[in-house]
Amino acid sequence: MLLAIGGIFFACASSEAHHTEQGQEPEYESEYLFEVKSPQEVIYNGRPHGISYIYTGTEKTDIIYYTSSRDQAEDRRGSRTEPTEAGTYYVRLIRPGRGRNMPAKEFYAIFNILKRPVNIVAEETQFAIFNGDPKRIRAASEPAVTLSFSYYPNLELLETAKKSAINNPPGQSTVTQTFAGYRRVDRAPSEQGTYYVWIYYPGDKNNESASVVVEFTILPPRE
Repeated sequence: MLLAIGGIFFACASSEAHHTEQGQEPEYESEYLFEVKSPQEVIYNGRPHGISYIYTGTEKTDIIYYTSSRDQAEDRRGSRTEPTEAGTYYVRLIRPGRGRNMPAKEFYAIFNILKRPVNIVAEETQFAIFNGDPKRIRAASEPAVTLSFSYYPNLELLETAKKSAINNPPGQSTVTQTFAGYRRVDRAPSEQGTYYVWIYYPGDKNNESASVVVEFTILPPRE
């Protein structure tokens, strides 16, 4: 029997095991509490993450991760290894029984590992002095990822290229594919003038995409 108090569900002792819906919150059986909240979210950091729950008993809870709700429902292709990669996982938690008055019970929850944000660090306006050699702007990222640099003679061309990147379907979002046909300089420029630089990271399965624009001017040589 379920009793609701202030939006929290409690389960009284029962002679039969039963299933809870995805995301059902705290439940008591006899004097023991088992609680799992759903959905839960963490951010990818390259290390395994496990779903959080509360159980006041001492028995070990069996936790199985599935990559689809269908696999979870059919109990197939599950893994007891805590996931590392970004994505949505469907979790089955089996709280062990304690004699006749507390049979084993299954709980279900959704566990999301979100893509990690990428922060590109670069001064918005940068300068260099002409000496005939290619000049590169200064930029870094946290976490460290491979950045692409494209140089444009004006902001209009840069904005057109950015829109093209956003509208391209998945699998065609790399800088080389996205900007084919646009007038840009892939290599660091050496001529005097002002360039508008799009620093771009397309993202991957574990990291968000990111970009910044830098105004870069190569000044005449000092006399």
